[in-house]
Amino acid sequence: MTRLIVMLVCPLIAYGQTQVLPRASPMLVDGVISVVENGHRVALPAGNKCTDLWIAPDESAIAFVDMTSQEESLIVTTRVYLALKAQHFRPVSIALRPVRIDGRLWRLFRNPRISSDLKSVFINIPYTSTTSKIVRFSLTTGKQEILGDATDYCVVWGGRHRNEMVTQFRYIPNDPAKGVVYECKVRDSTGKETKIGADCEDFEEFAMKWALDSGGSCR
Repeated sequence: MTRLIVMLVCPLIAYGQTQVLPRASPMLVDGVISVVENGHRVALPAGNKCTDLWIAPDESAIAFVDMTSQEESLIVTTRVYLALKAQHFRPVSIALRPVRIDGRLWRLFRNPRISSDLKSVFINIPYTSTTSKIVRFSLTTGKQEILGDATDYCVVWGGRHRNEMVTQFRYIPNDPAKGVVYECKVRDSTGKETKIGADCEDFEEFAMKWALDSGGSCR
């Protein structure tokens, strides 16, 4: 029987325990990530509590964060991991460097995404209650760059906009009677941004439908 070999990342209730479950997708339950190998669900072994599990549309890859440091109920520091199905979901830590925003160094990386060519990892840094910095890390060169602000984002897999990033922006217009407005854009590989939605408050639904219309998926 093929054995699953993993790095020590997220907590395990009972080391090495497996159970047969009908659902084959990777899962995150109570800070524990599990995957299916040879028809059995296997929890990734010990470490810190995990969150922000992202699953590729074709389930060939996952990404998640390991909460390495907390102050009371706030997460202060995280590590980002990716894992490929072709490598039995063996987690690999991403060597992200602290990001300076308004004079403060941030080590809180959330909501990782992977490009479909497996060359880039994207994360956000929630530096205010409503806005995050989006950061891209190249898995081929190690280059790390800030792409800008967004309220939410996803990366397109497949279709005409493959590997492009869809972002949501939240702002208050000059007329306060209009309330909060949400606008969505798509960013291509050159950094060019194009507005694709003027009323996209439900970002997950909007992004999935927009990507589907061009033959892809964005989650």
